[in-house]
Amino acid sequence: MCLFVDGTTAFLSHLQLHSVSIHSLPLAEPILSASLGNHHALLLGQSGHVYCAGSSGILQNRLQFLDAPLHFTPLPDALESVEQVLCGSAHCLALTSTGDLYCWGENAAGQVPDTSVSFVATPQHIASCVSLIAACGDHSSFVADDGIYYWPFYRSVKGEQAKRISHPMRVNTLYFMRLQVVQIACHDGFNTILTEKGQLYGYYYFVNERLQRSPAAQALFPSSLDPGCIFALLPAIVPLSLRSDA
Repeated sequence: MCLFVDGTTAFLSHLQLHSVSIHSLPLAEPILSASLGNHHALLLGQSGHVYCAGSSGILQNRLQFLDAPLHFTPLPDALESVEQVLCGSAHCLALTSTGDLYCWGENAAGQVPDTSVSFVATPQHIASCVSLIAACGDHSSFVADDGIYYWPFYRSVKGEQAKRISHPMRVNTLYFMRLQVVQIACHDGFNTILTEKGQLYGYYYFVNERLQRSPAAQALFPSSLDPGCIFALLPAIVPLSLRSDA
C-alpha cells in the first residue's frame, strides 16, 4: 500500500485481487503530514485536525482491508492542536502541541494501554508532557519529561505463564537524565534512542508470551541484559546534518 499527498488531494494505492487500485481523494484542507498502517491511514491537516481512512473510516468500523468506497473522514470530536500522527499496523497515535498523547484502534495485542476492549473506537489519553513518539507493528514508545516508555510488553509472573501487560513501561536506565533525546524509533523486538550528541542507545522487549526475543534483538543485545534496559549501540558521533562539511 502506498500513500501520496499533493496539496489538498490524497492518492492512495493498494493491491486488491492481484491488481493495483489507485484512489484520488479530495481533502478539506492542506495536509502537513501523513502516516500509513497495514490497512489504514492518517492525515494531519494544517488546522491540527486528524483525518482517517479505512474500510469505512477507521472510527466507523473495525480496521479491514482498504476497499471502495474509500474516503478520509475527520476524527469525530477532533483533537485540538495535533502536531504528529503515527500508524502502527492497526492502531493510531496522535501527539498534541501541549504534549498530550492519544491512542486508539485495534487492541487484540495490547496496542491501546489500560483497556481490555478489543477495539478502541475513540482516542484515549495515554500520557502528558510527551515530546517524541514512535510506533511499529503492534508496538509503541514515547519520550516524556520523566523518562522513555514503551508498550505492550511481556513479563513472567512467578508460578504462572508469562503475561502481556498493556501499560506504558518506563525504560530502565540511570542515564536518562543526562540524555538529550532527539529521536526515537520502534523496530521488530527493540527500540532505538538517538541523542543530540549522536549517541545511539537501544533496548529490547519480548515479542510473545514465550518470552522470546526477535532475531534482530538477539544479534544486537547481550543475553545477560534484561528487557527494557538501555544499552549503548554506538559511541558519540556527529550526525551528518550537523557536520560543517555536509
